[in-house]
Amino acid sequence: MDESAVEQELENFLRESSFDAPIEDIRPHVAFPSDEALSLYLEGVEGRPQEEVENLLWRMLSASTSKMDAQMFPLIVEKSRELNPEAARRVLNGGSIKRLRWRERTGIGDAWEGMTWVLEMLPSRPGAVVDALNYYLMAQNLPDVRIHAISDAIDIVRTRWIGNPLTVEERRAQLKAIDPRKFEALIAAWWLAMGYEAVLTPSTRDGGYDVHATRELLGRKEKVIIECKRYDRSVPVGVVRELNGVGDPEFAHARLMIVTTSGFTKPAKKEAEQNRRTELIDGEKLVPLLNEHLGSDWPKRLERITRDVLKARIIPK
Repeated sequence: MDESAVEQELENFLRESSFDAPIEDIRPHVAFPSDEALSLYLEGVEGRPQEEVENLLWRMLSASTSKMDAQMFPLIVEKSRELNPEAARRVLNGGSIKRLRWRERTGIGDAWEGMTWVLEMLPSRPGAVVDALNYYLMAQNLPDVRIHAISDAIDIVRTRWIGNPLTVEERRAQLKAIDPRKFEALIAAWWLAMGYEAVLTPSTRDGGYDVHATRELLGRKEKVIIECKRYDRSVPVGVVRELNGVGDPEFAHARLMIVTTSGFTKPAKKEAEQNRRTELIDGEKLVPLLNEHLGSDWPKRLERITRDVLKARIIPK
């Protein structure tokens, strides 16, 4: 999409969010219409009128009674039948699904609870707003459009009221502060941007690796397994040995990589040198790589980037 088209798309979206907009101009979508529109808005969000930003956040975080959201219910019921009885019971008795079931039966109530109350903590406590919205995302079964809307709202709050880290050290500090699972998702997004198929392994696994990336080359398939360490301290040699010892025959000739926000001990570096398949990426190398493949504004779009990966398929181990 060319720049003028993105600007028009953003202008239309903002007009729809105004409380003064004619009713015929209002559309039901709550997330930015595209990644390009979100990036364009974040570029200048610090200078946007306070009322505009607040109206936009209110739109993204408001409760929904829309049938579009409620249409998820039959799909959830259908998919739950593929699970064992206990897992199906947990899915169908989850809080957000109960609300959908009640709404289907009675036509009363919101399909999804709103989070507009967090806006009362702005501008004094933006960190608490980000934390609350992240916990809400973890606790709810939400449709994609709601996930994107709340993720976009987090990116707006982070950029306008917390700030955009610019230096390598500032960006490393941001990486160290995010949830470890979100760090793994960011690394998977980096490999996706390089043209690989990249998926996360289950978060409950014991040892091994976090991201599995593959790419078709002429006559063969390239495989990479990646261990992610969101550390303050240097990664010890045991982590390198553990990755080198992954016993799955499928990865006998795969590239091995350890990515960290910190650095590596001397024994860890020596161990990697002895195994030519193993590559170590420390925080100082990682930030420029993320800048190169995800765009220099990736800290502003962190929530949307990682949510896209976290909602995707996770491979079993």
